[in-house]
Amino acid sequence: MVSDNLTKLLCMLVSQSFVVAMQPDPVLKTQHKFVAEVRLLIGDKLGIKQHLVNTNVSVKIIAEEEARMLSTAQLSEKDIKSVGSISNDFEKLTMDDKGHMSAKFNNSKLTRIAHRKPPPKGAQGECKAVLNQQAATDQKYALLFHISPFQLGNLGKFDVWTLSLPLMVTVHGSQDCDAQGAILWQRAFYSVNRTAVSSEIGAVSWHELSQVLRHKFALFTGAHRAISDSDLAYLAEKLIVPSNVDNKPITFHRFAKQNLRDDVNFSF
Repeated sequence: MVSDNLTKLLCMLVSQSFVVAMQPDPVLKTQHKFVAEVRLLIGDKLGIKQHLVNTNVSVKIIAEEEARMLSTAQLSEKDIKSVGSISNDFEKLTMDDKGHMSAKFNNSKLTRIAHRKPPPKGAQGECKAVLNQQAATDQKYALLFHISPFQLGNLGKFDVWTLSLPLMVTVHGSQDCDAQGAILWQRAFYSVNRTAVSSEIGAVSWHELSQVLRHKFALFTGAHRAISDSDLAYLAEKLIVPSNVDNKPITFHRFAKQNLRDDVNFSF
């Protein structure tokens, strides 16, 4: 009994030390390479170097819904199905001079993503256009990294995996703005931890959104001057509709989907 408990604790320790050290871009494009790095933080502290060095670490893309079920033990890693194809989908786990054990994905490419279900027969052209427009923003994904099962002494085989943050996939350049807006909202306001029930964050205050815009501007442009209060006031005038003068929450629909004005065909 004691031995079994120690084995479970050791397995949990090794599993939780396997993390994504460098996250892939929040929006992946098909036929484009992506960069990511996973690291086993425990290194050789447990004397497992000989079992892991040069072991393969594979990567596949899965639906965010299944990533959530995997995180909450509703599905096992073996039951997860890939929803796309990745070339150069494995790397070797190596250890550097500092004892860091990691695998770097520099040449992996997302070559294909599964098509969404077509609209029902008889759907009007306008309905089809709406579905096509929403395809990039309604489906989220995650990268699943998995170390090939390895034997650790008499303790049995260890099966270790980790997940990237949620991300989006685009097939055409025209989908990029929709995808960037959706994943910005997801990563800024949703819980970091994947739970069995995903609570939709449909609206936030302007104060919360303005802080995200400050950070995004600095990250995207590399500018040393942050967005000023007057800059944010100007943006607020564009986003907050006249009926919202009492500072009602700003919805995701208003932020990323609704046209800014009736006479333009683009959102905020």
